[in-house]
Amino acid sequence: MTARVQPTYERVEGILSVVPQITGVGFASADDRVLVMHESDLTGRAAVAAGPKVKVPARRRNAVDPLQAARG
Repeated sequence: MTARVQPTYERVEGILSVVPQITGVGFASADDRVLVMHESDLTGRAAVAAGPKVKVPARRRNAVDPLQAARG
């Protein structure tokens, strides 16, 4: 079966359309011949958050607190 990735859904007879989007859950409509799958439907695991990852700074052990440091 021929497949293509496209930014929006456009029905083309005989071609499987893959449209990456963020959805809550998957669903199927036999009448419209549409199947929407969520990442967890494919992998069986919870989805990974989309977008840039925000790194949390690591805790430093035995670090000097600049507000508590004394001169000298």
